[in-house]
Amino acid sequence: MVNDPFQLYRQTAVDAVTKVLSDMGISTVPGLEVPPEGMGDFGFPFFALAKEARKAPAQIAAEVAEKLKIPPELGMTFETAGPYVNFQITEAAMSKTTVDALVAGGLDFGKGEPGGEKLAVEHTSANPNGPLHVGRARNPIVGDTISRLLRFSGRDVDVLYWVNDMGKQAAFLTWGLFSIKGSALEAAEREKVDTEFVRYYQKAVAMNKEDPRVEEEVNLLLRNYETAVSQGKLADVIFAGGSIQHDDVEYKPIKASDIMETCMKVLDGMKASLGRMHVSYDEFILESRSIQDNTVEQVISKLNGSEVSDTSEDGARFLELESFGIQGRNTKFTYTRSDGTSLYTTRDLAFHKWKLSTYPDTINVLGEDHKLQAKQLAIALGIMGFEKPPVSVFHSFVSLPEGKMSTRKGRVVYLDDLLDEATGLALEIVKKNRPEVSEEEGQRIAELVGMGAVRYNIVKVQTDKKITFKWEDALNFDGASAPFVQYSHARICGILRKAEEQGLDITRQRLVEAAGNYDTFSLTTHDHKLLKTLAQFPSLVQDLAADLRIHLLPEYAQTLASTFHSFYTQCPVAVEKDEGLRDVRLFMVMATKDVLANLLGILGIEAPESM
Repeated sequence: MVNDPFQLYRQTAVDAVTKVLSDMGISTVPGLEVPPEGMGDFGFPFFALAKEARKAPAQIAAEVAEKLKIPPELGMTFETAGPYVNFQITEAAMSKTTVDALVAGGLDFGKGEPGGEKLAVEHTSANPNGPLHVGRARNPIVGDTISRLLRFSGRDVDVLYWVNDMGKQAAFLTWGLFSIKGSALEAAEREKVDTEFVRYYQKAVAMNKEDPRVEEEVNLLLRNYETAVSQGKLADVIFAGGSIQHDDVEYKPIKASDIMETCMKVLDGMKASLGRMHVSYDEFILESRSIQDNTVEQVISKLNGSEVSDTSEDGARFLELESFGIQGRNTKFTYTRSDGTSLYTTRDLAFHKWKLSTYPDTINVLGEDHKLQAKQLAIALGIMGFEKPPVSVFHSFVSLPEGKMSTRKGRVVYLDDLLDEATGLALEIVKKNRPEVSEEEGQRIAELVGMGAVRYNIVKVQTDKKITFKWEDALNFDGASAPFVQYSHARICGILRKAEEQGLDITRQRLVEAAGNYDTFSLTTHDHKLLKTLAQFPSLVQDLAADLRIHLLPEYAQTLASTFHSFYTQCPVAVEKDEGLRDVRLFMVMATKDVLANLLGILGIEAPESM
């Protein structure tokens, strides 16, 4: 871990408590907890030791405290509070350790040392049949934030997108695109390929409700596609036309490659929307690859050899999962159709076979409606010999309150609509608060504020909790919001610019040199509080990277920004008469800017120098 100010104190406490417990004949060491404010910086609860020690937790705590030995020069004290032993670090000790760590870490303060095995994070993987909609907007934001956090913590991460080009939705889209006249459709709402193509998908689905022959043709297209892919005949025509006589239908021949190309074109539109939110991927993997490289055949062969594999009356193959705790109608996990062709579940297993063979650790970001599917997948992977299934991060969905964004008739609300609305509302605020800025500058600020507002407001809610997205919360410049944190960063940049305009030397080298003399000055409680808040950043990064509780990142960002505002209000900085103390505080301002910039970077939010 790089320059963690708290690590010295925590490790000292852990070592001291471990020794005392060992001397008492107790082998279990409780984990550290953060006690309520005012009761210490961290502490040990002794509830779990009662059975082993055959003593009440409070008695264990008292005996441990009586025998504990902490070097007085460390500046850390401890006391009991019932069944707890809580440790408190003095302001002077904490500030000295923090300044030393900030100096050593520089711009990389809080960043973990590279190491550990390579990790894959798969997120979004939405069907490429049209634009992303608001309800699913949480997945790419959660997945991207997790990926950024893990990378900052030191992990080597590949971000993957599994492109479903073999599902019925892809077939419906392609059938519609090659069989429906463009003149039969209403104009697209925006000039964007996914928005333009989704009209064909929607029309094909609507036609299918009136004429079941549409689905028959789509199913034929899908079967022929799988055959062509398995044989490597992507240039072959797999559907030359059907029997539907309709004014809106004009068949064009469809090659196997047309389905792939159609999906990738839609994906380009989806990537543009995701790019506005600073979401990116390392690799897009077509589902059809698992057919091309025979991985699906390997999966089917492996599952066929399982003791729980069976055949249904129509010839479909399935796994009977009742013995694994699956109940009701979900016990049968079907992996081939009656004609022997694969299902999405089979290809998903093939994809995970590749992932688990390539990456020692994998994470899947999934909607809460995929919990059963993830459980079945893990069981099937176990049957295939993979003992370590992917870590699944489930999230609830995003909804909008009644109003303009949620009452449009005839379709869902797309992510593009949400992003446009965010930018538009942010622009109104910018024009009101800063009428002097140019139109171009106003648009730039509105875009970064709007995108930040969307990401921050979604991440700040625990992933398993539902979100009703409210603009008054997301764009609040004074509350727990991205604009407030972004403004804090911009304000700090302004403070440093003003100091430079006053002729002060604010180069990093000069301020680092000044920080070396910080303990010769009398710092106030506000100085110490800011330093202590900065000190929490490295541990926060490592702790959250371990348990993926990304909702605590915005919480810390809000705390740091608020603490800085209190510090700057109460403590003179550029106008401080004592030059030494002034330079030390300028160093603290610079360090806060660095941490806020890194924190916003993890959140995928731009850190502006002016707003």
